[in-house]
Amino acid sequence: MPLRVAIAGGGTGGHVFPAIAIAEGFLRSDPRAQLLFFGTKMGLEAQVLKGNYSFFPIRVSPIVGSGPTRVMKGVRSLPLAFLDSYGGLRRFYPHIVIGVGGYASGPVLAVAFIMGLPTVIQEQNILPGITNRILGRFVTRVFLSFEETRRYFPRSKAIVVGNPVRRAIRDVSKKVDAREGKPFTVLIFGGSQGARALNEAVLQALDYMDDVKGKLRFVHQTGEADADKAREAYEKKGFQGSVYPFINDMAQAYAECNLIISRAGATTLAEIIAVGRASLLVPYPYAYRGHQEVNARWLASQGAAEVLMEDGLTGRVLAEKIKRCASERGKLLAMEERARSLARPDATDRIVEECRRMANV
Repeated sequence: MPLRVAIAGGGTGGHVFPAIAIAEGFLRSDPRAQLLFFGTKMGLEAQVLKGNYSFFPIRVSPIVGSGPTRVMKGVRSLPLAFLDSYGGLRRFYPHIVIGVGGYASGPVLAVAFIMGLPTVIQEQNILPGITNRILGRFVTRVFLSFEETRRYFPRSKAIVVGNPVRRAIRDVSKKVDAREGKPFTVLIFGGSQGARALNEAVLQALDYMDDVKGKLRFVHQTGEADADKAREAYEKKGFQGSVYPFINDMAQAYAECNLIISRAGATTLAEIIAVGRASLLVPYPYAYRGHQEVNARWLASQGAAEVLMEDGLTGRVLAEKIKRCASERGKLLAMEERARSLARPDATDRIVEECRRMANV
């Protein structure tokens, strides 16, 4: 009998990409495994999963971190979300249900619990989100990325395995270095939707780097809104700049870069660690309970990154940081080695193995 696995959650790449990594793991373990993703039509999951995995949309809106109007909209959506979740789960009837965080995972995991199905959650951050903190009381197992997160969940349920990373990205560190003989390459991305403050700081920094113009190359994921502006800035100021609203082949982008400038979502950190790259992290200042700053400072404490807070981020400051990283290659290589030493390449396999044991198939 093929194993049937339901995976719920999404909204951002930080939830979607670990879900894909887990799905890849199940299919490596058993190519006959059947997978069904639950999410919303508006989330990144609908875009990324299209054509690759079966997808069941549910009608739900965010509640936490929204204004009063959106909170009410989120509350009103819950009956429909529970109804959709029940319909999808009853039809597919999975052996196990996995929640990866995000507001779409709550109704699906709650209904699965009521139906008596084995349930697990996978928490990416050091500080867990509200959905997973609530679900942790009811699910069968909790997979954590950090030892520091144990205190938020029942100890009997929690297992620290690391954050699952897509195989193509994990394999970057195993390949021949793609950077030899190429300009110092800076990869910039502010998450799956881009980050306006980060984009503006990078483009302003170009004004302070004329002295190294011919030695630098930029690969910049801007989001849709800032793509044209960024392309124009790189061209006008005479820098090598490849601009993308969204980078589909992140493995190649990681392979070619010497330095990463990014937000500090947990999945971003897991990927940086997996590929072994130095990074300048700019935490999103409005993240729930400041969890991105906690993530960033943890990686910096390990000697693998530097933290730049957004309220002090200027073009001049960023330019000096980039130039220093480009000139101090020994320090950069040490940061890469520290990042690589933190990797947990078996995270996906451990999750799959435990889930298969729980499903008893």
